[in-house]
Amino acid sequence: MVDLGWTGGTQYYDPTVTQSPDGSLAMSYVVMSNGVYVAHCPAGGQWDTLKRQISNSGYRPRIMRHSGGTYLYAYHKRTGTTYEYDVFITTSGNLDDWSEHMRMTDNMNSHDPFVCEMFDSAYMLSYAKNTAGVYNICCRFSYDAIDWGEEYIITEDNVNNTQPHLYIEGHDEYITYAHAVNYPDNHDVYLEELNYLTGIDEPVEIPGDYRLSLGSYPNPFNISTEISFNLGNAGQVKLEIYDILGSRVCTIVNSELRTGEHKYRWGDATIASGMYFARLQVDGVTEVVKMTLLK
Repeated sequence: MVDLGWTGGTQYYDPTVTQSPDGSLAMSYVVMSNGVYVAHCPAGGQWDTLKRQISNSGYRPRIMRHSGGTYLYAYHKRTGTTYEYDVFITTSGNLDDWSEHMRMTDNMNSHDPFVCEMFDSAYMLSYAKNTAGVYNICCRFSYDAIDWGEEYIITEDNVNNTQPHLYIEGHDEYITYAHAVNYPDNHDVYLEELNYLTGIDEPVEIPGDYRLSLGSYPNPFNISTEISFNLGNAGQVKLEIYDILGSRVCTIVNSELRTGEHKYRWGDATIASGMYFARLQVDGVTEVVKMTLLK
């Protein structure tokens, strides 16, 4: 039994734990009618009894520690009547001082948040959201836990999918969730591979005579950015833009180009803020650069 400092009879539940590189642990949990909390346990030590309150109302809290040292805490709380909830997040570097809470959904029908770090260091927030009358799993990404990209729908079923969890091994990502075969009495657990950046090839070692030197400036950018590269030899060149889920946004060039420096300006007023990737392919050689759009 874990002593978190509460008196006997207190109802606290729904814990999740994240581990830091030094072996210490941080745990999120709910206290009935009191909100959501976090506790800390040093490596090999005992859990503290400080009862750090994150929010005075909330359910299903989830905590993760980013490789950069930032804790991301997510939970859902009531934003309307009895069953109307939205997802909120907050961040901290030390578990004591937390940022202003950000409301991540606004449909008053979202819950079950889960937070994790992707293989490219992106923060991922997933949650169940009511879309077209049923719950499906949605997600958003950020590289600083402040500026978040647009919402993506991971599942698109005509039955309810809830309680997402992510498992990541190397560059392979898997999502598990509860799938309601016959809501509310009959559920199965589904496990699926997540299509995250799979449309973007991994960069390979580039022969010296290509000298691709792919880059963009400014980066981050607000309206547009200039993408440049050098070709040591003339060749067939394809330059494409992808979003964070690996979907192609556009093709900038797909033709034979001469030796030397090439520059292309890219920007699109219709796309959302977030992370994008320029992928350059020259005669089978690939190079990728990350670009951040901040509107």
